[in-house]
Amino acid sequence: YFEDYLEVLQRNQSALGEEKVLDYFKMRRFMITAYNNLRQLDRSIQSNDFKEVEADIKFLERVYKSIKKITNQPKEVAFEKIFLLNQKDYKIAKDMAISFKNKIDSSGALEKILRNEIKKKEENLMVLQKDSEEFNSASAKLKPVKKQYADTIYEISLAKENLIYISELMQAFRVKYFEPFCDLFEQNLKYYSVKIVKIMNAKAYEFDYTLWKNAKESPYIRKFFADCDIDGTYSSKTFLKYYIKSLDKEKLSSDNRKLLDLLNYLESSYTKRIAVVTKDSDSASSIKVAIENIDKDLYVVSSTSPVDIINISKNTNFDLVIFDYELKLMNGFDFVELYKKNHKVGLSDFCVIYTDEELKFMRDIQDLGIHYSLKRPVSQKELRDKLKLVL
Repeated sequence: YFEDYLEVLQRNQSALGEEKVLDYFKMRRFMITAYNNLRQLDRSIQSNDFKEVEADIKFLERVYKSIKKITNQPKEVAFEKIFLLNQKDYKIAKDMAISFKNKIDSSGALEKILRNEIKKKEENLMVLQKDSEEFNSASAKLKPVKKQYADTIYEISLAKENLIYISELMQAFRVKYFEPFCDLFEQNLKYYSVKIVKIMNAKAYEFDYTLWKNAKESPYIRKFFADCDIDGTYSSKTFLKYYIKSLDKEKLSSDNRKLLDLLNYLESSYTKRIAVVTKDSDSASSIKVAIENIDKDLYVVSSTSPVDIINISKNTNFDLVIFDYELKLMNGFDFVELYKKNHKVGLSDFCVIYTDEELKFMRDIQDLGIHYSLKRPVSQKELRDKLKLVL
């Protein structure tokens, strides 16, 4: 019965193991609103990757609703439809019970007809002269009717006995398996419901990540953020803060109050995690300060040791790794390859910092999954502006 749900889990194994999640049911309404608003600014932000994750979420929501529909039906209905009707012997017994009941009904109707016929024939005999030819003829006609009536009564009695017997067998079967079925069924419902929600939460993060990844690359959306003086990273949290600022705090509707709860959720339960690894401590510190100036809630780890960052990343799944092309013990590209070998990267971004002299080595960085690059040296303001775009 749960085979289709198992297939959904098997197709989404990577999502089940994903650490980066957002509560789908908390985020759903705002994600749709943010998506529609950003699409009004730039209709080109809907990439093929975005369409794919959007389709995945719609499909998973249908799967989740089907599970909830099953959960909300009475246990007895699930037991009947899912278990009993798939038991061969029980189905045979049920068909027999229906047959016996039909026999009782049809024979009962015949018994009534025969009873009335016997009554009429007996009344007719009462007015006839005994041992007369007419009496003997009428009496002869009554005998087969009485025999048929007796046979019918016997058939009804036998059908009733059989119906009682088969009903008791069926009831004993139901009693024996009802509780074990309910226990197993509820375990499976809970298991698949939890897993599907876990996948939806992972897909919600992917939806949010892809939406803002596309959005921050749009000149129209960047201009909108600049014109509206929206400070912070390109993210749902920043956009939600901007939206809430426009609301009258004294006249909040119930839906808008939910947005405040959502903001609290985003601020408390999920913070972007960023790693910075450079060849000297001053540079690492400068970048860390620039990032924290963009958004104080960002979690930033900085180091001059690529090995330390790789070790830390085993327990902290970074959203963004910023690194110098030239590092201690290795170059930046070797660092990225080593980083990826040591743990699952998932939805992580990489940003390489390079100098003019290193520019010639910057070819094919896309092949390594490095989507961003920064040229140095830059002023602190330039660094902040460029990092804001990356973030």
